[in-house]
Amino acid sequence: MKNMLNRIKKWRHISFVQDTAVMQMGSGFTTVVNVLASVAFARILLPEKYGVYSLVFALAGLFAIFMNLGVDRATLILLADAFEKKDRKEILNIFIYFLKISLVVSLGIGGLAIIISPIVSTYMYGAPYVGELVRLVIFANILGIFYELISIILQVMRNIKGYVFFDNIKNLLRISFGFALIFSLGVFGVLVGYLSSVIVSMILSIFVYSYLQRKYEVLPSFKEIISNWRGVYIKNYFKFGFLIAINQNMTQLYSTLPVIFLSLFFPTETVGYFNIAMKYVSLPLVFLSPVSQLLAVRLPQLKASNNPLFARNFYKVSLISGFIAFFLVVPAVIIAPFVIRFFYGPEYVESIKIVYWLMPLTILSGLSVGIGPLFRTLNKMKEIIIINFLIIILGGLPAFYLIKIYGLIGIAIVTVTWFTMSYSFAFIYIRKFLK
Repeated sequence: MKNMLNRIKKWRHISFVQDTAVMQMGSGFTTVVNVLASVAFARILLPEKYGVYSLVFALAGLFAIFMNLGVDRATLILLADAFEKKDRKEILNIFIYFLKISLVVSLGIGGLAIIISPIVSTYMYGAPYVGELVRLVIFANILGIFYELISIILQVMRNIKGYVFFDNIKNLLRISFGFALIFSLGVFGVLVGYLSSVIVSMILSIFVYSYLQRKYEVLPSFKEIISNWRGVYIKNYFKFGFLIAINQNMTQLYSTLPVIFLSLFFPTETVGYFNIAMKYVSLPLVFLSPVSQLLAVRLPQLKASNNPLFARNFYKVSLISGFIAFFLVVPAVIIAPFVIRFFYGPEYVESIKIVYWLMPLTILSGLSVGIGPLFRTLNKMKEIIIINFLIIILGGLPAFYLIKIYGLIGIAIVTVTWFTMSYSFAFIYIRKFLK
């Protein structure tokens, strides 16, 4: 017992553990607020309208696949390396790469998505109003560019407290604005609140960057970014980010495509039931998502410094995260019937049976918490892309019919199977690089 206490005391002084603890507390607060907001929104909107709300974000996620060129993840990895080396010129180049690609995507693909979203929703569901609501989400995502950059900077600079605080402010704004409008405007009000929170966050981001730039010399000024805009070539950065984007988009397809299949054959409230079940089984992951975020920064730094504990740390974090996920999700699933009935109400009891089927997904997510950051750090994105591409191509048609025939049970089976195959093959492949 004494040795265990001494080991815990030693862990408390490790920077990675300290950062993880701060992010876990922040994520815990965010999750509690989001769960309470989700319950309130579900009760106010009722199953049919809550299903529309869920479908809007699912369709927006489908458009987001085409808008994602991997600029956020690539910037995080590239900046982590540049900050570690204190390379001011490289930091300036990476900033311009981020802003250039983001603007091109926003004005090009994002603008097109805003125009055609009602047409797509009319063709798929015979409901143009769903596409009109999707426009609000897409526009909000476009305006969130600068907020995303500030979040990346705070993570790379290891200012985790600032990052957590800033993230929670944005989340509280989103929920507050949504509540202010939901009673008078329904689903439209919630989405207008979401857009409003992004606008306020964007304004705050500009002030935060101005403060950071005055405090840290390695950060370029707005004037430097503008004056060097044309002189920075982004080809190499783009290639690296594009490979990350393809993998991210395939992962997004794992989540979005089954929901789209479900919405084609079943009423909108069915989408709402699945959404609640997914949120419920994802609750234990609130303690693990900060680990993945920190690994996205920490692994490139360990690799850049040729740290001999690189592989050992990855295995240790994966194993511990898997155990945590298991011991958290089992009791959560046991009490699911009582929790969902009590908080969401009897209208959502259909969600309960899906929770049991989705439980393996939580455990698997814990074990694979470092897979994505590891592949990006080792620059093995082509390999993980091939793995995920084959799974979607070979599994798409069976998934379509499985969901068409079995509905909610079918979508749960498809979701768990796809993620299991992806992470299993990825782990088997990457082991040879960690010997």
